[in-house]
Amino acid sequence: MLLGQEWPTLDELSSLRCTFESRTTTERWELGSEPKLDLGKDAKPLQFFVDSIDRENNKARMIGNVGSAELVVVPYPMGLHLIERIPTGGLNLLTIDNQRSDDGERPSFRAVYSRHGPPILEHWIVSQYYGACQMWE
Repeated sequence: MLLGQEWPTLDELSSLRCTFESRTTTERWELGSEPKLDLGKDAKPLQFFVDSIDRENNKARMIGNVGSAELVVVPYPMGLHLIERIPTGGLNLLTIDNQRSDDGERPSFRAVYSRHGPPILEHWIVSQYYGACQMWE
């Protein structure tokens, strides 16, 4: 940031880098049983990019380690929801809070990323990741 220049708000950004270090996942969740939860951190944080955020046409693009995907953008007063439809029938939801933390090199926006995949062989695998998104240039 240049001296005297302010960082943009979430509403002004069109590209973000999102990093998630903490997570909750179901190891196995069989029909008729309680889910077995795994809480913790992975050896390597989950990271992806959100690009071309278009609030007027409600679309964006996610770029990850296995390719890219189209997202549906749903603005709300406290931030953004971004929804990915998976070809196998699942949904992934990224929610970013517009309240920013200016503690680091760049401002961060608190974020949560939930994966809701369809059951595989009667086992439902669901995960939720906790982290932050930052301006990506």
